[in-house]
Amino acid sequence: MPVTFRLTTTTTCRWAISPLRETTSAVRLLTRPDRQGYHGPWLRAVAPALEEMDLTPLLQVMRGTYNPDFLMPPPAGPNPVFADELALVRRTPAAQVRAELSQCLHAHHGRRLPPPAQALVDHPPRARALLADTLEACWDRLIEPWWPRLRDVLAGDIAYRTGVLADGGLAAVLADLHPSVRWHEPVLTVDVGTHGHRDVGEEGMVLMPSTFEWPNVGVMLDEPWLPTIDYPARGIAALWTPRTDPPAALDRLIGRTRAVLLSALTEPTSTTGLARRCGLPNSTVSEHLTVLRDAGLVTTHRVGRWLRHTRTPLGTQLSGGS
Repeated sequence: MPVTFRLTTTTTCRWAISPLRETTSAVRLLTRPDRQGYHGPWLRAVAPALEEMDLTPLLQVMRGTYNPDFLMPPPAGPNPVFADELALVRRTPAAQVRAELSQCLHAHHGRRLPPPAQALVDHPPRARALLADTLEACWDRLIEPWWPRLRDVLAGDIAYRTGVLADGGLAAVLADLHPSVRWHEPVLTVDVGTHGHRDVGEEGMVLMPSTFEWPNVGVMLDEPWLPTIDYPARGIAALWTPRTDPPAALDRLIGRTRAVLLSALTEPTSTTGLARRCGLPNSTVSEHLTVLRDAGLVTTHRVGRWLRHTRTPLGTQLSGGS
């Protein structure tokens, strides 16, 4: 069953990175073993924290096809702070909390709710505070320690797709987003296991890459929220994997450190992200990136507040396409 969006000639799309949405996506992942393949190292790392946390209230509302929208509002800007996003959750009107929790829980349990679920619906201010507190604990213990690494993958995806936008326009971006997303101007169709429709005008759409959404996409359809599509970010296959050694010939040609950096630059990456990936000081990475850039093996461009480094075709060829 598809969700459809009808776009106009004035519709624009913007990208955003949401710490809150990554947190809710990670919680959903805990209930779906079939989606955990890439995240084994992360799950093992957070296992002690999970044993100490009570996620029962949040898991009740994050396991179905529909999850309450108020727990993951689309960010107002491209790089929101988690605390600001959580403040929006805590300010959600009680009537909206009740309505969305009721829709979510009845869809999962049917007409008669078990007592714990009914208690959430019957006491929306208490439920809102409990769910927000649980989300904050999830961020603190499950996501924030790894956030620089996660953010770097998300920013790399956006850097790639803004390049696609510059080269081929919005149609090229939408056609390349995910197999479940189809673009037949002026209608964008997303297969997500439910149905619905929304006309999108000048308010535009939000596109949000996610490290925990794979292999699915998610949508936010209902007003007053901006229409939003969450999709799997590029580069998640290498998110938790250790760095591999560069080709020996490249090592001899440009030196060990530069070979390591060039081989690790599989996606657009910041200096800090590359330093973390390779276990090198930022100053060392910056110095060697300058040499690689001067040699035509790396290019650097700005995405928002960050600089992103990308291999050139020659750099990819020399590194063996790794």
